[in-house]
Amino acid sequence: MSKMLSEFNEKGHVLVKKVFKYDVKIGDSYIVDIMVSVLMTVYNHEHYLKKAIEGVLMQKTNFKYELIIGEDCSTDGSRKIVEFYQKKYPDIIRAMLNSKNLGMDSNGWQVTKAAKGKYLAICEGDDFWTDPNKLQIQVDFLERNPEYSGCYHSVKIIDEDENMIDIGSTPYIIQEDLDYGKEEWMKCKLPGQTGSVVMYNYYPKLKPADLELFLSTRCNGDNKIAILLLYHGKIRRMKRIMSCYRRTYTGDSWNARSRRRDMRGFYYVNSLERDNLAKTWLNFKFLSYDDSRCRLQSVLESSLTNRENSSKLLQEMALYDPYRFVAFFVANELQLLTKWEKPMIIELDSREYNSNYYVIFGTGLYGEKCFNFLDELGVRDKIVLFWDNDETKQGRKFHGISVEKPKASAEKNYRIIISSKKHHKAMKKQLIELGYSDEQIVGELYFVKNNLDIFINRFFKIE
Repeated sequence: MSKMLSEFNEKGHVLVKKVFKYDVKIGDSYIVDIMVSVLMTVYNHEHYLKKAIEGVLMQKTNFKYELIIGEDCSTDGSRKIVEFYQKKYPDIIRAMLNSKNLGMDSNGWQVTKAAKGKYLAICEGDDFWTDPNKLQIQVDFLERNPEYSGCYHSVKIIDEDENMIDIGSTPYIIQEDLDYGKEEWMKCKLPGQTGSVVMYNYYPKLKPADLELFLSTRCNGDNKIAILLLYHGKIRRMKRIMSCYRRTYTGDSWNARSRRRDMRGFYYVNSLERDNLAKTWLNFKFLSYDDSRCRLQSVLESSLTNRENSSKLLQEMALYDPYRFVAFFVANELQLLTKWEKPMIIELDSREYNSNYYVIFGTGLYGEKCFNFLDELGVRDKIVLFWDNDETKQGRKFHGISVEKPKASAEKNYRIIISSKKHHKAMKKQLIELGYSDEQIVGELYFVKNNLDIFINRFFKIE
């Protein structure tokens, strides 16, 4: 498995987990006289950029705002337009003219990190604002209602030639003023189009660990921002139309990028990481839907027809998180295994997991892996305790489950999972002295680490 993972990393496959690479150092104070920082990322937006910038400059406010533009080495005339407006409005516009192309995510973080305002607004280089009172209306609401973390408004959806288009049911067109909360997020609904949001600038105030988790979560920015805002308060949705959202298929827009490549793998990772962020920040124990499982099943089914691209993508999905992949297989996808031998995963039969109760011995990295595996199998309720020899951890909770000192028990259907490689022998000796049998003591093999190697290698016929 390690050899396979290193090979995939060297080849740069998109689904392999990335090492966190963003600079998280941010100033811890705002510039008092700037109320709003408007963030605009630009790449090959020459045909739309003037309208985007002028929509910001026309804002009528009783406060000071700034426009930060990240120009990411466009190959068209976008940079000249940015430079022209920066010279004309030096008191409002700050241009970040990149010397090399950073890409959409890194360019966006660069602009966000530079913001000095109390609030943030977003306008992509191909969208534009239509209401000169937009910022004043949204800031006034947030100033009067500090329990709200942000607010969105309704938008017009247009094509490249500014014709109105209908994209079906969408959260971008808001029918009435109302609040958006965790319940709506659980229904897979977004609060609105990201270019319509005005939000409190939480980034300088986030704890380093929270900021690192946010930035390293690989999912769409609109999902991440919605979770960030719900983490801090309520969200308001306004029916007033104050901007146009352009669906384009050129430049570096999301629609352009998604049209150019197979996005099934991205959506799989997107849903996994989005849900992990939501569980961590919003205290969701269980989510009522599982979008990632649907994505995985789609690729599995197409792979069964021997489509080469699907098989390659399925390998990447498996290697992204092998434990989760196999857990999905065991719990839901056994009917898709007609192409391969079932005996190779006989030890993964979910009935085995359902017949026992578990105590996970250790709360470190492998304790986390064991917990996640059982959680994905849908038998989380079978985990009765965590054990740890570290007295500082005893008496606390791990994933909402009590952490206690190892002790003897008369329960015969308890399986004690040793979640440590380094101390496995010593921990097993300790359990035997407490009266547990070899059948009750299980280690990583129970969580198919070796079996997983065999499964993935045979599944994809990799030598």
